[in-house]
Amino acid sequence: MEISAKFLQRLTLLLLVGLFLVSLSPLQARDIELEFTDQDLFDDFARDLGLALSHAPLDPAATRGLVGFDLGVDLSMTNFKSATYMDEGFGGNAPSFLFLPRIYAAKGLPYGVDLTASYSMVPGGNAKLLGGAVKYAVVQGGPVTPAVSLRLSGSRLTGVSELDMTSYGVDLSVSKGFVLLTPYAGVGLTRIEADPDMDTIDLDDYSSTESKFFLGTQFSMGLWGIVAEAEFAEVNRYNLRFNVGL
Repeated sequence: MEISAKFLQRLTLLLLVGLFLVSLSPLQARDIELEFTDQDLFDDFARDLGLALSHAPLDPAATRGLVGFDLGVDLSMTNFKSATYMDEGFGGNAPSFLFLPRIYAAKGLPYGVDLTASYSMVPGGNAKLLGGAVKYAVVQGGPVTPAVSLRLSGSRLTGVSELDMTSYGVDLSVSKGFVLLTPYAGVGLTRIEADPDMDTIDLDDYSSTESKFFLGTQFSMGLWGIVAEAEFAEVNRYNLRFNVGL
């Protein structure tokens, strides 16, 4: 019962952190409202937004194991490069930084497989995001050897009438635990597909495949954990996760 009580206390704190993240910076609240008159500007917008909304790994390579699971809240921050094309995608009022809170659940399965499901939203905006990932531990890792994993992921934008967007990802990562810390690194590809639906002008669909690499570290103490990650691609993204689990 002592472990259960601690778990519930940490879960309650986690939920409070999640509520705080969701309510972060109301001045950053923006609706995605397309105002494009140029195909090239839309393509740049779709690429950058697709990367910002794609699945963030935020996870070392090692498997959670058959009994392992965790629940958590994330916050990602993406710094957009151009105010011009981002303004036309956000109804003339683009944020300099896009904050994206996320709640997620992950479960370990047999044979080194982990499943993750997530839900995200732009605070105060119309964009919602459904996501998920399957991770397979190619190398389980041990006292000396690092763990190596392959992950397939996907996300879909909802709540935006003028834009259908999906992204698919594959990445390879490696990690090695050292007592309380588990640093990790990886490389991957993200496929972005965007379908605009505008009454004012005809725009072609956009699709591209973007490369990325990421670095992160997980701090764990008992049932509680924190993960920090930096992801480098056409636009850079920085992620922070609070989680509780086994």
